[in-house]
Amino acid sequence: MAFVFAIIIVLEACLRFIYFGMDAFSPAKINSYSLIINSDYAKPAANTDIYYELKPNLDNIFRGKRLTTNSHGLADKEYPLNKPDQTFRIAVIGSSWTMATGVEAENTYHALLENMLQSQPKKNLAGRNIEIINFGVEYYGLGEMIATTKHKALPYKPDMIIFAITTSTPAILWEDDRPPFKRTNTTPPFWQSYLLQSVMGLFGKEAYKKRKRQMVKKGRGAYSRQIQRSINELAKLTKDNDIEVAILWLTSKEYYLDEASMQFAGKLANNYGFTFMPISLETEAGIHNIKDKVITNLDTHPNETGHKLIADRIYKELWEGEK
Repeated sequence: MAFVFAIIIVLEACLRFIYFGMDAFSPAKINSYSLIINSDYAKPAANTDIYYELKPNLDNIFRGKRLTTNSHGLADKEYPLNKPDQTFRIAVIGSSWTMATGVEAENTYHALLENMLQSQPKKNLAGRNIEIINFGVEYYGLGEMIATTKHKALPYKPDMIIFAITTSTPAILWEDDRPPFKRTNTTPPFWQSYLLQSVMGLFGKEAYKKRKRQMVKKGRGAYSRQIQRSINELAKLTKDNDIEVAILWLTSKEYYLDEASMQFAGKLANNYGFTFMPISLETEAGIHNIKDKVITNLDTHPNETGHKLIADRIYKELWEGEK
């Protein structure tokens, strides 16, 4: 029994080291590897359509990286609500790839894009200050993204909206009537057994309770209807405000490719005159001859290299042709 117990301990330690490296035995670091809705960093949103939001003035560790929020609960630096003169303002709406998960704020694609536009201004932006404000929150579905656009982003008077969809975003059920958000108590990740999780995973089971969103099946049906509804709603919100719209379709091979849904979303976007950008991390890495891994070690979120690829693609698509 002692020998079996020792083997279990060694296997558990090895798995933790493989997953977390030198952070493997740090309770603070390990406990940061959870969904945002299972953490202390989320709270009920003031507007029920948004459901939940980040707490303001955070300075903590999330997924092993520093997560900070401003006084409005945005994972970004401070921006005044009233847009300064001679400012071109972009609101970025999205979920975990945008918040972002697994990288620090200065390495996110929108922060990199802001720096690129400031240092390499194009003709329509020359002499103007560039502000790219991040409204992304992990595990948001299209319903929360549209509500965030309406109730949070539009008051900032953006000149452009970047609406960043991942292939999992439309799978989160768009609920028009639900009880207020309430945090679910779960076993802290540090006290979970990763060996047990691996064994249970072989049988398609989960070892520990997690709060999850209600999901719909990817493909036709509710998944496609939610894509259509979101793009229709986005058009209604922006058409009278002279706001440019760019819709990103973010994916990777490990994150689930859905060609049909991507083409459906692109057709809808084009019908409204929106720019539509499908961005596959592996495709972009191949174009740039990048051999490095482009996703984080523990999940399917882009790492620093992946975010740089996304920023480069947006810059090229929207501004490279201008002098």
